[in-house]
Amino acid sequence: MIDIDNFKKLNDGFGHDFGDEVLRGVAQLLLSNEGRNAKCYRYGGEEMVIILEHFDLERAVRFSEHVRTEISGLKWRKDVHVTANSISLNAVLIFEIPYPTECKPRFTNEMPLLLAFC
Repeated sequence: MIDIDNFKKLNDGFGHDFGDEVLRGVAQLLLSNEGRNAKCYRYGGEEMVIILEHFDLERAVRFSEHVRTEISGLKWRKDVHVTANSISLNAVLIFEIPYPTECKPRFTNEMPLLLAFC
């Protein structure tokens, strides 16, 4: 999970248009780092989630530090420095649990099951 530091102060101090510009810029940066095994989602407000599939802990830490550094390096028209030092890493192990036939959830191939962490 990535949280843009002091976003409320940015939004209130420089206006909502500037806040939207920051959100778009950070989202574009995250999407540019998205790949086959990294998917980005806006979680709410100024919080974004990146789901990393098939990443070991060391690779996830390197990826997170790379993203944090890139966010800090973004240039803004009002010469404001935006950071995202609040990046939290959580690991989720996903495995199949056999269900008794009468209790089995009804999922179809068209409805993927998304597990996010925060």
